[in-house]
Amino acid sequence: MLPNIQRLLTVTARAVCVTVVAFFSSPANAAEVHVLAAAAMQSVFKDIRDDFQAVSGYRLIIHYGTIGAVNEWAIAGRKQI
Repeated sequence: MLPNIQRLLTVTARAVCVTVVAFFSSPANAAEVHVLAAAAMQSVFKDIRDDFQAVSGYRLIIHYGTIGAVNEWAIAGRKQI
């Protein structure tokens, strides 16, 4: 993968993680962050997952699938995951 594209994907993934934590965290469910991601993002999340967990204290639970599957999961809600 081209370095610029990989860097852009890494920054995007980090931004997604920060957004999820900022908007959906609360004391009741602060221990886990569920992320729906395209399978193409596996290498990016693999690179940042450990650092994110160490810094934030949140455990990332990442569900990978095709874009269509991610869209269906998001529409259906958490019960489908």
